[in-house]
Amino acid sequence: MTEIRLRVYSKLLSFWREESSGRSISELPNEIFDEVSGLARKILSLMRLHEDKSVVYKIASTMLENIKFMISEMLTLRMFKVITSLLEKRNSIGDLKKSFAHVERHLEHIAKGVEMFHSLLDNILKFESSTTEVMHAPIRKIREGYALIRILRKLPKIVGVDMTIYGPFNEEDIVILPQQNAEVLVKRGIAEFIFS
Repeated sequence: MTEIRLRVYSKLLSFWREESSGRSISELPNEIFDEVSGLARKILSLMRLHEDKSVVYKIASTMLENIKFMISEMLTLRMFKVITSLLEKRNSIGDLKKSFAHVERHLEHIAKGVEMFHSLLDNILKFESSTTEVMHAPIRKIREGYALIRILRKLPKIVGVDMTIYGPFNEEDIVILPQQNAEVLVKRGIAEFIFS
């Protein structure tokens, strides 16, 4: 059992090192998250069996913190690489979906935002109209049936009409939600439309 735990931990460490050391997005099998989640559950169970001050508890606690750190940093780096890749037009959204199957829905939103940025930049660089006109020109819908809103106060998780769980949200978060959910939040004064 301990050997399996160490193998999963070592595998995660290896993926983290690879992601941290390179500019490109490394191959990351989707099952790694299931394996790490299983390892974390085992570590938590082990911690419950031991006192806070025991050596076993301290080692398990440190191992769990390291896992959280590696996953957090690895996913942050991958997202940074995705955004950089899209901004520099090195990869298409199709290329990136292969590496990011576990967050594909979020990737589409990011790609749409980067696409809008490129469109805005292209329009500004044409010098055909003033920058102010371009900046305030109507923007097409994000995606049919969805809207971009600004959250005005803290909000717990919600279930969208598309049966996706969104949130929790903090004040000033900018989010894309199904149009129906966005309208309800705006009517209640919890959010405001940026555009829909």
